[in-house]
Amino acid sequence: MQRAQTTKFLFNDSDYFVALTNEPGVRVGIVGGTCFDVPRGHAYYDRIVESTTRVEVEGYHDELTGAFA
Repeated sequence: MQRAQTTKFLFNDSDYFVALTNEPGVRVGIVGGTCFDVPRGHAYYDRIVESTTRVEVEGYHDELTGAFA
C-alpha cells in the first residue's frame, strides 16, 4: 500500500508538522518520527487542519498516539 503524498504544509516547526495529503486528508506528525493520516470527514480532520500552534499540534498527535498505541 502506497502512502498518501504531502501536498501542502499548514504548520511546520523543528519538531511537529501538519500537512494536507492527496487522499484527501491531513497528516499530523513528529518531524522524522511517527505521523498519522486523518481522512477528510473524520471528527479530528477540521480541528487538525485549523491548528496554528505547536501546543495544538502536539496535543492532537499525543491524543492519536494514545488511541493507537
